[in-house]
Amino acid sequence: MRDAVLEKAFETLGAAFARRDWKFLRVPARSPREKTYAWPGRPDERIMVCVHKGPVIRELFHRQDFFFFNFAYRGDYGALSYRFDNRITVHENECYIGQPYAGYALSAESAKEIVIVGVLFQRGAFFRTFFPALSGDPRLFRFFLAPRADEWSENSSGCGSATRAGSGSFSN
Repeated sequence: MRDAVLEKAFETLGAAFARRDWKFLRVPARSPREKTYAWPGRPDERIMVCVHKGPVIRELFHRQDFFFFNFAYRGDYGALSYRFDNRITVHENECYIGQPYAGYALSAESAKEIVIVGVLFQRGAFFRTFFPALSGDPRLFRFFLAPRADEWSENSSGCGSATRAGSGSFSN
């Protein structure tokens, strides 16, 4: 029964997120085709849960003005990270953590269904929620606030150990 409820939630969240009307910010882009997405929710929505469910996903390289965790719940997916030519693979049960204005694009094609569960955080909500943990660990603090360009941790597993792709790195 629990699995049926979870699958129904994936269907509902996936359909809602696919219909979302994305707004773009007017910020200098590094290329004419590059876009920066604004927060996709209402101003009073500080955290959103979204789902991609299907065998194919192709996003254009973009940036966003919010933090996000994209968890590979079922299947693997690729991500262009930091630059349009820096591809990594996020395996099932791993998590990609994205920072505001770090470049990113999802890409996957599979014979099986891929389920990606995303948790999006407005910047203020992210810091209010995670600041106690960040301030207690200088490496974790730097990971989110002073990223090193074009590095990530491929040797960690799962969101809890900060598997990271993007413009920052954190390793144990």
